[in-house]
Amino acid sequence: MASFRFAKVVLFSALLVSSLISTAEAQGKPQSRLESLGESPPEVKDSQESLAFFESKIRPVLVEQCYSCHSQEAATKGKLKG
Repeated sequence: MASFRFAKVVLFSALLVSSLISTAEAQGKPQSRLESLGESPPEVKDSQESLAFFESKIRPVLVEQCYSCHSQEAATKGKLKG
C-alpha cells in the first residue's frame, strides 16, 4: 500500500512540475497574433497625408461618438467608461 501511495505522489509531482515548466516556457516571449501566423506587422509611416486623413476623417467620429464617455472631461464628471 505504501509503495502505491508513493508512486501516486511521484506521478502527481512529475505532472505538476512538467505543467509548470511548459507554462513558464509558453510565457517566455509573447507573440502578437500576426507574429504567431508568421506575418510581420505593417510598417506605419507618419506623414502629413496620414495626419490630415486622421484629422479630417477619424477625429470627428471619435469626438462625436466616443469623447462623451471616454475623455478626461468625462473622467472628472464620473462618466468615464472602460
